[in-house]
Amino acid sequence: MSSSDVDSILDEFNKDTKTTLPQNQALYYTNAFFVAIVPVYLYVTIFNLGLRDYFAVYVLLSGGAGVVLALSYAKVAESVFPRLLSKVSEISGGGPSVSSPKSKSTTKNDKKKFKSEINDQRHTIIGNEATAFAMLYNNLFYLFFVVVMAFFVFKSLPSLYNYILSVGVSSALVFFSSTSKTG
Repeated sequence: MSSSDVDSILDEFNKDTKTTLPQNQALYYTNAFFVAIVPVYLYVTIFNLGLRDYFAVYVLLSGGAGVVLALSYAKVAESVFPRLLSKVSEISGGGPSVSSPKSKSTTKNDKKKFKSEINDQRHTIIGNEATAFAMLYNNLFYLFFVVVMAFFVFKSLPSLYNYILSVGVSSALVFFSSTSKTG
């Protein structure tokens, strides 16, 4: 096995494990902060916990929950990406699904470049699918537990403590669930 073969195998491995891009991080944090604000509406309208009176509490807890959700998105996307990649590779037989251009002037380097471009497109699409699944899964999980905690588990507590515990426990459950899925 030559050194170029080893380098190509290492490059392919690094490409397969690289899923969290900077634009994904921006998407994670933006989405997480919007989802973390949803319980504020619930507590202002249903539990009569004033927005102006408890603004600092809302900002701190929503910010913390947003960071925890964004980290959870990244963890779930990183754990789902290899599984999706293996499923797509099984279906397509491991190679590009589009045949390479055939002409007399096509060289071996052109074919490698074409396969590399197809692989990059495949990784981008699978990365987007993993990101979308991570957001869907964590958002549903978080909002479900906020509602369950607010209306059933902590219903006898005063509204402020209900909010703090519901958001805190729900975001912790989402985070610990996402870390247990990796590996």
